[in-house]
Amino acid sequence: MIQLNKKFALRCVASMAVLVLSVTFHAPAFCAEGEDLRFYWDEGLRLDSADKNFRLRIGGRIQADWVAIAASDGLDSALEAGGQEPIEGFGTEFRRMRINFQGDIYRDVFFKAQIDFAPAFEEGGAVEPKDVYVGYHTGTALGDVMLGQYFAPFSLEAMTSSNYITFMERSIGIDVMAPSRRMGASLFNGAGERLTWQAGAFSTSEGEPDYDNEDNWFTAGRLTFLPWLEDDGERLAHVGASYAHQFVSGDNVIRYRARPEAHLAPSRLVDTDTLDADGSDLAGLEAALVLGPLSFQAEYVGNWVHRDDDAGDDLYLQSYYAFVSWFLTGEHRVYKSGVFSRVSPNNNFSPQGGMGAWELAARWSALDLNSQDVRGGKLQDVTAGVNWYLNPNTRVMLNYVHAMVNDRDSDGVVIDDRESADIVQMRFQVDW
Repeated sequence: MIQLNKKFALRCVASMAVLVLSVTFHAPAFCAEGEDLRFYWDEGLRLDSADKNFRLRIGGRIQADWVAIAASDGLDSALEAGGQEPIEGFGTEFRRMRINFQGDIYRDVFFKAQIDFAPAFEEGGAVEPKDVYVGYHTGTALGDVMLGQYFAPFSLEAMTSSNYITFMERSIGIDVMAPSRRMGASLFNGAGERLTWQAGAFSTSEGEPDYDNEDNWFTAGRLTFLPWLEDDGERLAHVGASYAHQFVSGDNVIRYRARPEAHLAPSRLVDTDTLDADGSDLAGLEAALVLGPLSFQAEYVGNWVHRDDDAGDDLYLQSYYAFVSWFLTGEHRVYKSGVFSRVSPNNNFSPQGGMGAWELAARWSALDLNSQDVRGGKLQDVTAGVNWYLNPNTRVMLNYVHAMVNDRDSDGVVIDDRESADIVQMRFQVDW
């Protein structure tokens, strides 16, 4: 991993910004001299050859967060007794600060390289590669072949970009159980917007927050279908299913733990501690309904953890969430290839009268890490959110989260009766 201090990270971001602006301002002159290349803006900076054999998109995102957390006395006392930080407090962070380059080479080859500078602002942090892959459009029933690091195909919410999720954080269960971003290879194909499928094999990465494995791998696949699609996607019904099997060998272990739905929360409220396991099977079901400005979405994930023979009986862990959102200004969530995508306001915000797009949302999510002799705890979050889309590339988010935890006895933390935390957090986001 590349080591990079905060000052140098800022210099890198500033240099890239100067480069992008420089190319933008010189684009008309450049295009006038030769018509082989076209440089333009389409919700991001794009450079295309006239014959479309070569395409480049320069993109990025900045997500700046503020959070304040108040916790019940019993919750902070239990965390401190277990040697963890009390959760109450206030903080700020760059949740994500990324630059990415993606495009096509000779039409059939595609690529993406994405770097996140946000971790470099943490003490001892470093710049991290995120989505970095190459692929090939086969033009056959196999579809696209992808090799590199990217999100393994599992879950609607996990596969939807953080630029476009409805709340500041993904639901607790998806954040913990979905395989996330891994090194691997997969095939992706579909039949228009109606049907998509993706399947592949991936390695597990040492140092991931929810796993502690080495030299192991897993398979994952996802299938989505639109049984109903009308009005160019303004009204639709989505269903999908995912499956993943993780192979664990030797003395390796699996661990599941979760914060409330606030990335700045310093401690995990539920935690299985390390589990000696031979592997695990995850199965997920997902559904979404878009009725113009009104939208519903829900998922369920079941996790069968196959423990070593001398470690105890196998475990069944589970998580689920459901949410509703409503655009006060009449827009609707945009669907593309099995996930949700960018929302464009009917009228961009302007001091001269445009108000942008306003969205209200509410979510309930739950994670149960109790099974057999394991008492990792039960966590429920209730979240209310307001999103203001000033334009297609700028969004302000405000979330209130009420987190409730109980029935935990693990990693030195004992919480029998329900304890709670209240969280208010805000994000200013620009992406292109």
